[in-house]
Amino acid sequence: METRSTSSWMCLYPIMWLWLISYAGSSPVSSVVHTWSGVGLQAILPCTWKSRVGASSQLPYIQWETVTDTVFERIGERSFQGEAFRNRVDVPMEMLEEGNCSLFFTDVQFGDAGIYESYLVVGQTRIKKRIFLQSVQLLVFDHKLRSSVESGKDLYLETYTSHAETLVFESSEGYGWIELWQRSKERNKNGTSRVEEVEGKLVVRSVSASDSGIYKVLDADGLALSTVRVSVTDPAPTKATVVFEKQSTFSSVSLNSPSLCVTASLLLSALILNLL
Repeated sequence: METRSTSSWMCLYPIMWLWLISYAGSSPVSSVVHTWSGVGLQAILPCTWKSRVGASSQLPYIQWETVTDTVFERIGERSFQGEAFRNRVDVPMEMLEEGNCSLFFTDVQFGDAGIYESYLVVGQTRIKKRIFLQSVQLLVFDHKLRSSVESGKDLYLETYTSHAETLVFESSEGYGWIELWQRSKERNKNGTSRVEEVEGKLVVRSVSASDSGIYKVLDADGLALSTVRVSVTDPAPTKATVVFEKQSTFSSVSLNSPSLCVTASLLLSALILNLL
């Protein structure tokens, strides 16, 4: 009996695989749309419902969700935001009534990456039906930049999001990573206040040549929000310096003028003697 049961299951395996393949082919994920955003920026997950349902006197009831979480719901003026997305997602009511059910994201985080699905709920009070609208895969990337700053001036680094926690630095000389700033400390390891947060930016005061290198802004999980390769350049000459250099050049030419006159006089004398 045991052998017969096992062989029966073995015969069912090909049928099960065919069912899974056909299910995957008809799954909403097969028509997934891709969109992307930089961490800390905005994103729009596209969606439209009128082309699927047509005109209706009923208030549109839209739902956005992931595999594990409810992201956002709206019917008329009433709306609901999932805990992980609070104050960061919305489907504007005016746009929804016109047929646009796109989900607007702000302050996108790495944890937001994934597949989102939208549904329209239709039907009477007790009998509801969910109509699938769209699957959207959101990709989230970090920021990679190059920057140059004059020696003696301040270096400004974007944090992009309030979730920035740490600033680390590796010198161009390659001495390893050094922590320059941490939100909970607001000071670097030397106890100075050279790096501070000002209006969403990290400011490194009065940089010098030794500050050339790579700066990384990290979140609480140690993921890089931004990576900036910084080169420190010599300061541009001031107007006073340029004037002084011109005066020095003119003085040098003036000092050499007597020797030029003597040489010219000797040549003129030799020419006169030859003529005589």
